[in-house]
Amino acid sequence: MGALVSLQIDFRSLINYLDDLEPTFNPVEQRSPASITAPVKTYGDEIHEQIEKFMAKWMDRIEPPLFVALYLLHGTAMYPAVGQINNGINTIRQQGIPSITRPILDGQRPVTTPIRNMWNDVLRLRDEHLKLAHEHFSLERTEVEKYVRQNWTQSP
Repeated sequence: MGALVSLQIDFRSLINYLDDLEPTFNPVEQRSPASITAPVKTYGDEIHEQIEKFMAKWMDRIEPPLFVALYLLHGTAMYPAVGQINNGINTIRQQGIPSITRPILDGQRPVTTPIRNMWNDVLRLRDEHLKLAHEHFSLERTEVEKYVRQNWTQSP
């Protein structure tokens, strides 16, 4: 869940960028003048570049901790909660991302409401999952001190 929260600003920036696009455009047209030495970038290229930057951050910040959480919590009371997050993330990746990329090919500004709703649905799980994590993993200082005193052995 923390991985999603860490990507919140990037997600909002991408959505704002997409919402600010012209309603219709020519995706193969050059949007802004390129320098003589720079490769020509089309409007569609620029938009896809923004989405790719977001997806690179997604793959770096969300997928690794999610994989670890699914692996480590398998068979615990926390696993169904992580499964809910995983399902929501899969929905965003498999339905939400394509819903914003497909219209660009046709020169249409994507409708971002569905992916925004998917994102918010996953984030709404946060408080419930934090409570569940606290119930299962909270450590009281006195309990830790007691455990250390009872189990601490110094090597000779």
